[in-house]
Formats: sequence, C-alpha cells, structure tokens
Amino acid sequence: MCEREEESTIHALWGCPSASDVWAENNNPVHKWASSLVEFMELWKQLNYCLEEEKVGLVACTLRRIWLRRSAVIFEKKFEDPKALISAAQQNFADFREANSGSMSTQSNIIIARWKKPDALVCKSNWDAAIDATNKRVGIGIIVSDSEGEILACICLRMNNLLKPACAEAYALRRAMFFCLELGCSNAGFEGDSLVVVNATNSGGEVSIDYSVIIEDTRKMLGNNVKWSVKFTHRETNNVVPHWPN
Repeated sequence: MCEREEESTIHALWGCPSASDVWAENNNPVHKWASSLVEFMELWKQLNYCLEEEKVGLVACTLRRIWLRRSAVIFEKKFEDPKALISAAQQNFADFREANSGSMSTQSNIIIARWKKPDALVCKSNWDAAIDATNKRVGIGIIVSDSEGEILACICLRMNNLLKPACAEAYALRRAMFFCLELGCSNAGFEGDSLVVVNATNSGGEVSIDYSVIIEDTRKMLGNNVKWSVKFTHRETNNVVPHWPN
C-alpha cells in the first residue's frame, strides 16, 4: 500500500506505515511495540509470549482486518481508517468468543441460556439488529417486557442503507432507549448481544468515529436516567427479538 518497498507478510501486516497507524492506536494491546521485526513468525512468537490469550485473539482479528483492508484498497479502491478498523476487529473478536464460548463443553455439560424476567417494577428491553447485505438494508427489533415476562410493546424498523454491524447495533440500542422514554419506563434494563456496543456505552473511553455520536447519545440518556442499565446477553437469550417488519 505504501509502494516504498517489496511487500512481505510482515511488512503488509506490521511494518507498512498504513499498518503502523493501526497499531499506534491507544486501544490495542501492542500500540507501543517496535515495528522493526523482519519475520512474521518472530512477531507471532512474541505475541504469544508477552500477551494474554484474549489479547492475542484481538491482535489476530486486527491482523485479519488489516489484510482485508489491503485487499479492499487494491481491488475496490476503498480505505478503512484505523479507528474503524480496530472497532471492526473488536466486534469480530467478540463474535468469535461468543460463537466459541461453549466449544469446550461436552454434550452433558451444556448450559442452556434462557431469557430471565426482570426484577419487580423493572421493564426489560431486548434489542437487536440484523444486516441484509444483499439488499443493503438493516432490520432493528425491540421488545419491552414487564417483570412477569409479559410483552408490553414491541417495534420493528427497517433502514434502507447498509451500516457496519457495530454501528447498526448501537443505533438499535439508541432506538430502544427512545422507545422506553416514549413508554414512560423510568426503571429499565437494556439487553443486547453486541459486547462492543454494551462496553462502549458503559465506559467513558473513545469509540470509533463511525458511531461515536450514537454512543454519546446512549451515554447521555443512560446518565439522565439513573434507574436504567445496559447489559450484555448471549445471542441465544436475545433471539426473541424480531428483526424485520412484515
């Protein structure tokens, strides 16, 4: 991508200035590492020696996104900025962990995740987003239930433009919050299966430019409603949420 030297694996993924810009971001575990390595396996050995397993997984997802960005630049003339790339890598890693969370369990030890009723006088709002890449649209579903598990209200929305997964999930959470305000839910718990969006809403850290405005809105509403909370739930417990309007 830089056209300064012959491309190798270590150069494309680590030493190239465009890759270094990604690794220089503060919210990744190797942002202060030197970029002078000459062999990829040397880098891989250092990663596994110096980092915890979870951080190695995040770096691996970031390496993959850097390679995908390289291909997109060459074949599609599209470039993803470092913050957006890292955000996508975090979402990919969260999806990977969720998909493999029960892979080590034997058939007899599998714990079936179930939706749980909220506490008394609390409304639970489950939210989710689904992407239809073929038709370039996003479906958003929200269900609000009472402490008996009865559905108080639900809503399905369709957006005729394609958003990145994390951005679509953040938009769904914000819409769920607006929905609860419209319903007058002063004591509400919001559950969704996007760990990246849940963590971004509950933290005060910097987020990707792609959906930073949406996250700021959710943080502000969360701060203005002291009896609200945002929590992560596994996809199995969130599958009651419809995504597409009829």
